[in-house]
Amino acid sequence: MKNNLAYWRKERMYSQRSLGEAVGVQAQTIANYETARHRPRIDTLRKIVEVLGVPAEQLFEDDEQPASLIAS
Repeated sequence: MKNNLAYWRKERMYSQRSLGEAVGVQAQTIANYETARHRPRIDTLRKIVEVLGVPAEQLFEDDEQPASLIAS
């Protein structure tokens, strides 16, 4: 799983603290999401998507190809 949260947070000019405040979590929690120590709960993910204006699929991309593509 590729994690683009830090990229989009910086692109939208949020610090970890300001994004955390906007979505209702601590700055350390945002840092943990960015380093993949923890995954956001679905309600928190929805808030992050809303605040950053980026689809969840762009924040957390599956970097593994489906088996059907590998077999081709």
